[in-house]
Amino acid sequence: MKRIITSVLTAAMLLVGTNASAQLSASVGFTSSSTTFDVSILKKKTNLEGVYGGLTYNIVLSEDGTGTFGMAPGVYVSYLTKQNAYIAVMKGKINESYLTIPFDFNYSFNVADGTKLVLFAGPSLSCGLSSDVSVNQLTSFGEQNGLGAVMGDSIDMYDGLVSQFIGYDRFDILLGGGIAMDFEDMIRFSIGYDAGLLNRGGSVVGVHRNQLHIGLAYMF
Repeated sequence: MKRIITSVLTAAMLLVGTNASAQLSASVGFTSSSTTFDVSILKKKTNLEGVYGGLTYNIVLSEDGTGTFGMAPGVYVSYLTKQNAYIAVMKGKINESYLTIPFDFNYSFNVADGTKLVLFAGPSLSCGLSSDVSVNQLTSFGEQNGLGAVMGDSIDMYDGLVSQFIGYDRFDILLGGGIAMDFEDMIRFSIGYDAGLLNRGGSVVGVHRNQLHIGLAYMF
């Protein structure tokens, strides 16, 4: 994981240093995160909803009379929550936050005066910043495996008994893409979807996370 992060960051910095045609944008929007927990013979999905915000630096790699091809490294922070969520072998209110570093490649072209269509796709590095659960219910599987002590507690999914049992990992690699519309090279409306490639769980519980994001950006 560290080698992947270092290689991508190095490539991005080299591109920034060698290409003067670049544009910074600030984005905010809605995000929905879908996490699948695969426990023994059971598989359940939890959908969290929230908001995100961040910055993107679009670097033009090539341009011709038809369109523009570029790369857009960025950094985003998201916050998601749900009142009665299923989390592996328990239920409760969950609050999560993530740091996401996308490295999208994009192609844009004019569709009308002052309007561009943008297609983008690429990998993202994801790091869980926090994941807190107020436990109000355990499944029979959880009770049988000695997790009764967490009932009624507010627990950190990245630390302690539950983390050891589930193997809840902070890190993931996402792969996705989407579509956007640029208006007057100033406002961008975008919709995208990313699929998690890694199992963030362990041998007992499999954990896979996908996310949808819909947002507005101001391009400087």
